[in-house]
Amino acid sequence: METALKENKFAKMTKEELVKYGRERLGVTVDSSLTKEKMVEGLEKTEKAQLEAATKQTNASAKKAATSADPLVEVTFTNVEFPGADLAFTYERHKYHLFHGQKYKLPISVIEHLNNLQVPEDKYDIDPSTKQVTGISKGLRNRFSCVPIDLHKLMGLKKG
Repeated sequence: METALKENKFAKMTKEELVKYGRERLGVTVDSSLTKEKMVEGLEKTEKAQLEAATKQTNASAKKAATSADPLVEVTFTNVEFPGADLAFTYERHKYHLFHGQKYKLPISVIEHLNNLQVPEDKYDIDPSTKQVTGISKGLRNRFSCVPIDLHKLMGLKKG
């Protein structure tokens, strides 16, 4: 267990941080009298169970929503706005729950919806010689990214 503890994301957390993580991120109460190793083991099991349940729900929704005009495409989901955070949402009466960095088969309409969600962002123009701000440009930043796993297959092209 000690080796596994060193390799996972909980390794540098204190017991207090593990309790807080369980409460705030996973919605569970962690017994602070447990050893750190037992806390980590419980949090990992809970996280895995929540991921599996969410993936099952998302897959069922995606299959129901898919049509011949809106087929499923395998993508990797990235939460650009809050890296590492999951995203639960309803789109056209179907519930989805996506986790950062995971692969999903989603209808093209859902992929387009997520890829088109943007927020305004100011970009500062800096003069290279004086390092002073010379202006502000208005722009947009994506909140999420769904990147197809096999773009060649999606476009009907052969690899190579």
